[in-house]
Amino acid sequence: MPTNRRRYAILFLQLLSSVGCQLVVNVKNNGGDIYRENINANTTQDTVSLEFRKADGTLATQFIDGRNEVQVFKVVILPEEERGQTLIQTMCFVSRFAKSEFISSDAMSKLRQKNPSAVRHPEETRPNEILPMDLVLNVASSHLLSPHIATLCADATETTYMADNDLRLLSQILNRDYQSLQGATHSAPLDGGASCQAQFDLSQPCLCHYDLCVGWYPCGLKYCRGKDSANRVVSYRCGIKTCSKCRSFEFFVRRKSLCIWDEPEFSFESEANAFPETNRVSLPSKSDAAPLPNTVAKQGLEQDNKLQGISNASATKTIGGGNQPVVKMSEAINNFQGQEIPASNKPNVLGKSSHLDDDEDGE
Repeated sequence: MPTNRRRYAILFLQLLSSVGCQLVVNVKNNGGDIYRENINANTTQDTVSLEFRKADGTLATQFIDGRNEVQVFKVVILPEEERGQTLIQTMCFVSRFAKSEFISSDAMSKLRQKNPSAVRHPEETRPNEILPMDLVLNVASSHLLSPHIATLCADATETTYMADNDLRLLSQILNRDYQSLQGATHSAPLDGGASCQAQFDLSQPCLCHYDLCVGWYPCGLKYCRGKDSANRVVSYRCGIKTCSKCRSFEFFVRRKSLCIWDEPEFSFESEANAFPETNRVSLPSKSDAAPLPNTVAKQGLEQDNKLQGISNASATKTIGGGNQPVVKMSEAINNFQGQEIPASNKPNVLGKSSHLDDDEDGE
């Protein structure tokens, strides 16, 4: 019996580990509207999922497969019945994931909110990115890139797009033959096609654009330095850096009716103003804010928005300038030096892990 109990205990711990952690964050966009982001981390599978609903009802998901360095942006767009649409439209955009874009699933699983009703603002607005998608991925063969795509994009069997450049990079990262990966796609050339904004015949093919902005996400870790009980200098994670980013996906559609939003009167000005920088061309974007009840928003604005770790560390003084809170890693660490280690100089081995704190926003 003791052996069986131990076996059940191990299975229970594994189950807890696989479930991971969920964070619900209230985010305020440039237009003053507040919406919720649901962020889930699974340390067993090394995945992170960020989900939110836009003001027009569109459900947007950013899914990161850290193990295979693949990320998927999925949008589920409701039909515009006044324009003759009756079906929900689902699209997926698959791209290579750079590990510097988002904190790891392990770090994400350690984040906790001291004040869940707080309204958060990103510290940094990253440049807009335009992503030409010149391939359509066969979802049935997508396991060659990531085992999660088939489930995530089950309703986008003909509308899962990616770029050939990313396919070449992933073939090297995954150590897979490029030709075999290419066999899981078919070409969807972008050259020479008319923009859907200039196409008024709903039955004609055109080049579609879809803009998607993530208003708040943990984009990096902060490292601090202190001394342990033996007076040795140690470094540890003491906080997170938060960012916002807009992306514009370019892809081919068989008919304009599949890209009904890409018209001059459907400009995305609110998000474009919030994210003015761009790597190529600044495209307008929709607002993705789904309003929260006024009581929740008011409470969030009146309270701080620190994120604290899962152990019993307590907040102490600010280190490294600004208003970033630093948390003690344990009672053994003392005599802080008042110095934050730049990300470029962060050590490979940490003296000891600490809790992660979010930025402390001010109005």
